[in-house]
Amino acid sequence: RRNQASWQNDLTLADNQLLTLGTDYQLEHLSSDTGYLASRRQDTGVFVQYQGTFGRNELQASARHDHNGQFGNHDTGALAWGYRLDHGLRLSASVGSAFHAPTFNDLYYPYGSGNPDLKPETSRSAELGVAQQGEGWNWALNAYQTRISQLITLDANYYPRNLSRARIRGLEGQLGITLAGWRWQGYLTLQQPRNDDGGPNDGHWLPRRPERTARIDVDRRFGRFGIGATFNAAGARYDDLANAHRLGGYATTDLRASVALAPHWELEGRLANAFDRRYETIYYFNQPGRSWYLTLRYRPGS
Repeated sequence: RRNQASWQNDLTLADNQLLTLGTDYQLEHLSSDTGYLASRRQDTGVFVQYQGTFGRNELQASARHDHNGQFGNHDTGALAWGYRLDHGLRLSASVGSAFHAPTFNDLYYPYGSGNPDLKPETSRSAELGVAQQGEGWNWALNAYQTRISQLITLDANYYPRNLSRARIRGLEGQLGITLAGWRWQGYLTLQQPRNDDGGPNDGHWLPRRPERTARIDVDRRFGRFGIGATFNAAGARYDDLANAHRLGGYATTDLRASVALAPHWELEGRLANAFDRRYETIYYFNQPGRSWYLTLRYRPGS
């Protein structure tokens, strides 16, 4: 059982300057016939964020303090800067840190699948980006690196353990354009998720992370009606630290159609994995085949 509460207050300091203050609280309680070392824990966090625009410059700074009843105190934060050039161009840069506590399943899952000695993950990230928005088109390119300490992952026996060091470098690109009424939006990610612990698996891929993923969305409206499709593709990945179990790449297609029933109301039908492609992102676990979804959506408006 998880109980959560949060409070946030946004304060306008001046034109284009916003200060956000807040706190959140989470209490987890576990009831089981398995004798866990801990059955309750709480996390209390306080945070502050500043956002300001000064001419062509945009600035965002944030800080957070967490007190975790099981893993103690942790401080994290982020700093981001953007600069707007002419012709819709924008440059950006950011750095940040993060903290992630292992779940109760990670720690205490029965039948030998939990590890009560796990430590929390911590990470530091940096990113550089450039983007441009035009009339009917847009593009963006971002390069990033994340270094993770005590990454929680699975060994060859699917036993959770900490990996002392890991590094993920990546390049993300997107391109959007409108042609003859059709909206095309494409995304491409190239990354190097690497084990960096200096042990026997040093340099191997991190489990369950492909080096290449891509997505294309195509949509068009015809009055009250809309149609669209999404094409997803992912390269190969490995399921374990030793890179012994290779999972092949895959591509899927989703189709959708919608109709506006009344102001603010829309009915959408979606056919996911339309060609019933069989693939795995986790060893021995097939992903869903062809699936139908029907959604009734309400969007409030003025």
